[in-house]
Amino acid sequence: MSLNINSLDVKVGSFALHIEELHVGPGEIVGLLGKSGSGKSTLLTALGGFIANTKGEYRIDGEDRSAFFPERRRLAYVFQKSSLFPHLTLERNVAFPMEIAGISRAKWRPRVRAWLDRLGLLGLAQRKPDALSGGEAQRGALARALVSGYKVVLLDEPFSALDPKLRRDLRVVVRELVHEEKLSVLWVTHDLEDAMVMDRVCILEKGKIVWSGKPAEIPREKYF
Repeated sequence: MSLNINSLDVKVGSFALHIEELHVGPGEIVGLLGKSGSGKSTLLTALGGFIANTKGEYRIDGEDRSAFFPERRRLAYVFQKSSLFPHLTLERNVAFPMEIAGISRAKWRPRVRAWLDRLGLLGLAQRKPDALSGGEAQRGALARALVSGYKVVLLDEPFSALDPKLRRDLRVVVRELVHEEKLSVLWVTHDLEDAMVMDRVCILEKGKIVWSGKPAEIPREKYF
């Protein structure tokens, strides 16, 4: 599935975001970089349906979903913090989207366990979040987002609270998943090392894309 944004306008208080055009294809990671307040997270929040756009649209495989309720947008969203439910085991946390959709345990359990195994978490399935490390919890959040089968993934600084080694490891995990599952990923980060695993990077400034290109070509001296 591909994500296409066309002339999207979003206003939050006095801040205005305008994205003229942005495309993310299957198996591609596009990064959103820029200083705080440039509009990176605002764009993801609008795509997720948590704030409304005032103009324009975004399409997934040709279907305009910009007017849909969040639960109907069919997007996987991973936040900066894992946001796992503290009273549920890791397995039940990952299964949560499927349970609220009315899918029976007999149907969701094999899929959940397959994703936990894929992310190296199967042996931790019955642990609760307070017994997980930061990296384990964030991998759990990633499994919860992807278990739905949605192919468009929004990552909002998902590894920023982790130590450098964990960040490096999880970058590799995400890169492999994107290729294997043909995911279309829009990834917000402040970290130039994160950007190096991406296919393309867009730099935002005052609500607009002011530069787009390959990670190796990022004009660091101008924007960082």
